[in-house]
Amino acid sequence: MPAFQLAEGSPDQKCAKCLNLFDFMVLMKRTFLLLLGSAALISQAQAKDIRDELNIQTGKAVLVISDVTPQQAAEQVKDAITQFAIPTSLNYHPIPAPLPVRPGSPVEKQVVIQGAPATDYSCDGSYAEITKTPPPVQNAFYFNREALRSCLYAFQGGVKVEMIFHVMRKTESLTGGLFNGITKAIRGSDGERIAGQLKENIEEIKKKLPTTLVVRIEAPGLPIEEPDKDVVAKLIPPLTDAELAAQAPQRPAPVAPAPQAQAQAASQLDGGVDLSLLGARKELTAMGFKFYDQDQFVDAARRNDFLTVRLFLAAAAIHPGAPDSKGETALSFANDNAEMKFFLTTFVEAEKQGKYPGKIGETILSK
Repeated sequence: MPAFQLAEGSPDQKCAKCLNLFDFMVLMKRTFLLLLGSAALISQAQAKDIRDELNIQTGKAVLVISDVTPQQAAEQVKDAITQFAIPTSLNYHPIPAPLPVRPGSPVEKQVVIQGAPATDYSCDGSYAEITKTPPPVQNAFYFNREALRSCLYAFQGGVKVEMIFHVMRKTESLTGGLFNGITKAIRGSDGERIAGQLKENIEEIKKKLPTTLVVRIEAPGLPIEEPDKDVVAKLIPPLTDAELAAQAPQRPAPVAPAPQAQAQAASQLDGGVDLSLLGARKELTAMGFKFYDQDQFVDAARRNDFLTVRLFLAAAAIHPGAPDSKGETALSFANDNAEMKFFLTTFVEAEKQGKYPGKIGETILSK
């Protein structure tokens, strides 16, 4: 028998078995506590969203399809980009009559989404709009959503399709680098992902509609591609001199208003409410508020009272992004009011940059 081997059934061997069992129980206890702690952390993360970093990227592709009716183009484009189990919708609008010589284009809008500035587009003037919204990929620390919108415009030379692809990603600051690194390793940068998705959809459309021409592909951080630009130029005539002149902004000779009238116009809004610093403080006092009260400012946002919120901002005695006595901020109550959210976000950023109180308030509130 080797020197290190215990005799079978000896007291020493039984003791060793007891120690092994004890170690196993300690290990199981530690594992259980670790799992319990992880569950509590995830539960807390789900109760209160800890994903505090939002990034939104947008890309575009412009196509022109000839020798096709507007209805056929809309149906074929929808069929081409539809994927199994991913919601895709097609909505029609009136087709202009007679058809214009040149197609319209989506209207670009600067919006604020969950406190982050972003570029969006509305399909104004289109005869059809197609949207595809895959379900998001998310957990307690990571959120990723993509969306594709196509605006279709009929004109005498065919149909123009403008495809807009959005990538919205929300991460938690401590683990964001890890998740972003994993995402980039799997599918490339946001720009590469956007360009790849646009090109995949374009190829599917070409299978259904072989006369499809690619005017332009734009993706963040990548060179603009214009493979069929010259061919499309023959289908869409350039603007005439008269049309260019009509589209040029009219610039009448400036008339300088009286200084007092100009100051009064800049400081008034909504039926003559004075939004100058002194005027706003007088307005709030007359309404029974304390213009320096952070709780009352946040409560105005909670009530969705946009006018009172603007008066507090104009009075310049509160902190736009600071919490009240309950730990809540005005911005946290502005999710359902896009205009109020834009104002609050602008003032919060201005305060961070040391520009509030100051001219920033007068500039924004006078618009």
